[in-house]
Amino acid sequence: MDEYLHFMSGPHRMLMRVGAVCEVTPVEAGHTGGQHVLWRGNPLPVDTARRLLDLDSGDEGILIVHGPNAAPRGLLVDRVIGLCTIADRDFTPLSAKLPAPILQLFDCACHETGGPYLLRCRDDWATVEKD
Repeated sequence: MDEYLHFMSGPHRMLMRVGAVCEVTPVEAGHTGGQHVLWRGNPLPVDTARRLLDLDSGDEGILIVHGPNAAPRGLLVDRVIGLCTIADRDFTPLSAKLPAPILQLFDCACHETGGPYLLRCRDDWATVEKD
């Protein structure tokens, strides 16, 4: 069983393995939605979960910094829900027929009883070439 950071963008609930998270912090006021944010005094490349999920822009007020074993990369999300523990056997791989931006960020989904699917971020997301 692994521990995950549970977060949302729009109606989509997502997970990122806690070991892959460097930091979770509010985005500085005035972020314009560009490809970088200032993090620890340096520009950090970022993606927005809403853009990758083909959603309208919204409340991307939280920065999740990913990449303890790679060059850090940020993911802007709407909100963090908390931590949860899920077994690997509860995940189902995503279909290769999904759009490339989805497959660049996610590798599996887990269905909670009576709830929506949770999309799991790839462990190597920070190093995958982006379209």
